Amino acid sequence: RGRAEFRVGNLLDTGYDSDSFDFCVSNGVFHHLNRDDLPLAVAEVTRVLRNGGWFWYYIDGSGAISNDLWNTTVKILADVDVRTIESVLHIMNVSRNKMIHIVDSTSATYYHSDYDEVIAELTQAGFGEFRRMKGGDVLDYAYDQMIFGTDDAHNDTDAYALEKFGTGPIRIVCKLLS
Repeated sequence: RGRAEFRVGNLLDTGYDSDSFDFCVSNGVFHHLNRDDLPLAVAEVTRVLRNGGWFWYYIDGSGAISNDLWNTTVKILADVDVRTIESVLHIMNVSRNKMIHIVDSTSATYYHSDYDEVIAELTQAGFGEFRRMKGGDVLDYAYDQMIFGTDDAHNDTDAYALEKFGTGPIRIVCKLLS
């Protein structure tokens, strides 16, 4: 106790005992699952989380034109070797960190959810007391513009925010109620 432990394992069957944790985090992991596996992953979190425990859940939002472009790029590049993509990015003088992000976004599975779908799924699994979080992501700012119709920095709204950002990143903290 008192120290972090890191393991590589199966998200759908972690091997942890039931009721092991007071807090679980899924930060950008679940949107890499196939849609059919999402309820299984949520069920595993529910199983290992103690009643009354909290769950930080971040998943990609849906509805943005960029999501369609992203998914199409993955299909187009499906048969291109990752090393080829990396070599082109290297010629373009792209930093290693950016290169990893680009390679991930052009080859990984991404499932895009909407807020109501996420809340329904988490409610069905026994979660409640939902709090939508804002973070240090530029798209969180767009979420404010979209939902609240205000841009505090410019006192203006973006008429195309929904098309550009969709539902935005979905970051929720919720409590296991049952």
